[in-house]
Amino acid sequence: MKQYCNQHCINDIKTPFILIVAHNFNATILKNINLKKIFMKSTLKLGMFLLFALTLFGCNNDEELNPEQLIIETWQLIEIYGDPGDGSGSWSSVDNGYKYIFTADNQFTTNRFSECDFGIYSLNSNKLILDFGCEGFTTGIENPEGTFIERMTFESKNLILNPTYLICDEGCGWKFKKVN
Repeated sequence: MKQYCNQHCINDIKTPFILIVAHNFNATILKNINLKKIFMKSTLKLGMFLLFALTLFGCNNDEELNPEQLIIETWQLIEIYGDPGDGSGSWSSVDNGYKYIFTADNQFTTNRFSECDFGIYSLNSNKLILDFGCEGFTTGIENPEGTFIERMTFESKNLILNPTYLICDEGCGWKFKKVN
């Protein structure tokens, strides 16, 4: 019997011991996997919260500012938008484009026209009204004479003007950038 026990009992004792060790090992792995899942979920939630907070508070968007404040700058024409009428319009670069200088007291100066280079401006909703100050000044395309009305938007820190006094079937416009 002793010989039987020496061979079989030891093997019988090893089996439960191995099962207990394996069980403890698997429990540790499962616990670590659960901790990793909890950590990843927490990290994901924290990342989403930080992204939301940065989106909400971290950016200063020029479009949120008042147009009356944004317009007070020196702006230079950099591109002209044109479309031949088939919807394939695009922006084309302009070298040494004319400038507008808008001041806080609603005055402007420009080198757009050699016949008249100053006037007063006003903003009405999304429209910029340029009333040139030289008596009798006209280009023949504006109505009333000497007054140019442009639809105005700000896009990526650029000023976009679209004339209301020109007939543009597929759109036309001028893009200006701030200059010193």
